[in-house]
Amino acid sequence: MIVLALLGALLGFGWGIADQPSWRATATVVVESDSQGSDRARLERFAQRAQSEEVATRAAGLLGNDVPGADLLADVDVRPAARGGYLIVTATADAPDVAAAAAGGFQRAIVDVEGDPLALGGAAAIPADPAADRSPVLWAGIGFLAGLLLGLIVAAIAARSRRGSPAPGRQVPAPAEGAAGDPAGELARRLDVALTGFDPGPAGPVSAEGSVASIPAAAVAEVGMLADRAGARSAGGPRSVAVTAVGSGADAAGVAAALALAAAGSGRRALVVDADLAGARLAALLGADPAPGLGDHLAAAASPREVLRSVALDPGGERTVAFVPAGSGTPADRLGGGSGFAALAGRLARAYDLVVYVAPPVLDGEDADAVLAAAEATVVLAGTGLGLDEAEEAARLLADTPVRVVAAYGR
Repeated sequence: MIVLALLGALLGFGWGIADQPSWRATATVVVESDSQGSDRARLERFAQRAQSEEVATRAAGLLGNDVPGADLLADVDVRPAARGGYLIVTATADAPDVAAAAAGGFQRAIVDVEGDPLALGGAAAIPADPAADRSPVLWAGIGFLAGLLLGLIVAAIAARSRRGSPAPGRQVPAPAEGAAGDPAGELARRLDVALTGFDPGPAGPVSAEGSVASIPAAAVAEVGMLADRAGARSAGGPRSVAVTAVGSGADAAGVAAALALAAAGSGRRALVVDADLAGARLAALLGADPAPGLGDHLAAAASPREVLRSVALDPGGERTVAFVPAGSGTPADRLGGGSGFAALAGRLARAYDLVVYVAPPVLDGEDADAVLAAAEATVVLAGTGLGLDEAEEAARLLADTPVRVVAAYGR
């Protein structure tokens, strides 16, 4: 128990040191006084209205133009000043230029949407120093308590085992009919989810020409079925879905892009992120430059506007899907440790109706774990080259992952 507590303290201290700092930038919006009412009440009303979807959309147009929600790669808060007739716009991001751009964009958007009696106040400046949100000492204390709690749980389970009581575990359902010897069926059985076939045809699940992407006619029904099972087209479905593969022959990037296209076709704002940095395919699939991309942004080598791209669902470009390629020149383990990927994923889930991640293959280790942990739901593609041993190992790794469906690719 003490060993676990000390280990937790050590890990927490290391996290506090390695975690990337955040940056805060502020701008102000002046609210002219009104002798007929309470200035404080008016400020609070304007602060509440400033966080509406209309203002966010306007800010996205000012900062992202062709990519909705580009500004929301930063957390933005609007509140009335403690003294004086103005609103304070605060933006927090992993990079100082992103924070300043988001604060300035929201400042202008609030004034544009509300008009009189609002006016631009102090402009946002790029912060010189990061915000001190976390400290190694604080995280060491949290790690110590977490380790102590884990030690108590382990001790309690061990005590029950010595008394002959079985430790609680995941219930594995009885084998499904016809599943014996079928790796995909065995994987679905162990995860207790539906097994479905998915054969997009020779053209694949997505095709792109110029800046327009589409789902080939032969794959429309297959993609629609998979999208519905994953909840991609439902307003009440998950806001983030990871698509991962186990075994050879499965096109995770194509399926992820297809799910996003299907979601956008039903009216949802969708984003595809290629988080498979070692096997990047999304950029080539959509006919875009591979860099800069996700890895470059996490390394603070590219701004949000540089990594966000978009493709249209129709020649007129009225409906679009945003996407982020993997980037180039980044190590395969960029998503682990203190890269800031988890924080970025949280912000993206608030900016879009659906974020679809191209996850690394299940068996690829920490990078796959980081992406799957960031998503609310997972689609597992069982490749044609999947073996029974691989299926069993994948089931073990995915035991605590919210898998929606296992799709036997190519059948």
